[in-house]
Amino acid sequence: VFLEDYDLHTAKHLVHGVDVWLNTPRRPYEASGTSGQKAAMNAGINLSVADGWWYEGAEEGNGWTIGPGSQDVDENTESDDLRDVSDLYDLLEDVVVPLYYQRNTRGVPEQWMSVMRRSLETALPRFNTHRMVKDYFDSMYKPCAARSRKATADNHKMIRELAEWKRRVSGAFSTVHLVDITTSGARGGCIQTGQTFGLTVRVDTGDLSADELLVELVVGKTDPVNDIRDPKEIALKYKKDDVEGDRIVSFKGEFKAENKGNYSYGIRIIPYHKDLANKFDMGLVMWA
Repeated sequence: VFLEDYDLHTAKHLVHGVDVWLNTPRRPYEASGTSGQKAAMNAGINLSVADGWWYEGAEEGNGWTIGPGSQDVDENTESDDLRDVSDLYDLLEDVVVPLYYQRNTRGVPEQWMSVMRRSLETALPRFNTHRMVKDYFDSMYKPCAARSRKATADNHKMIRELAEWKRRVSGAFSTVHLVDITTSGARGGCIQTGQTFGLTVRVDTGDLSADELLVELVVGKTDPVNDIRDPKEIALKYKKDDVEGDRIVSFKGEFKAENKGNYSYGIRIIPYHKDLANKFDMGLVMWA
């Protein structure tokens, strides 16, 4: 039985009768794929594109992946669909169906059952509510409680100091200016896969100090409308000896292109304080 799943309400009634859970969304639009997780936990075997949960959950011997990983897809085009269709039918014809009908002398599909067991044992420990709640606790609840204790300590000292810093920076950020950008490693706007793209950004810090600014390289592959998809944020570093005079500071960093394709980048400058709730808390940004 092969099932294309688009309806979780229907899927919950069918999962026990599924041998292979077929999932073919276009990358990167799979929201999660919890139905595929549920199938795996009932010893169903996933046959899916590398998107949503299957991008994380696919391992050797626990199912099959259609086409390349999400990071290897430049854009969602008809050629991508045709490639995935070809790969799907190759998998069905050469791997999935032969394995299903491969039986021992007693008629038991031993190898198929090995994949079923592997599917079950790899999905259950990682994709469950216990792990989800632990992640929430470790990533959100615990840090939030620690921040609350810090914020209220010593008669709310941190809050009062942060509020004063915000008032000062709100008026001073307009004095920050980009001086220039110098790049290295690229020729004619291109670099080889695996090569390093370096850059130096000189910033006039105005009425702020270099420690009060976060200068980032935002880089990633571009989609068909030239937007950066899944951008990588790289904080640029400076040293005290990079300071030219009282205000001009050189921030430096690099990026290595691991995959082929079209990339775009930008320089983002925002106010920075270690006690901000998040780095965009000020709502101020300068792009270059």
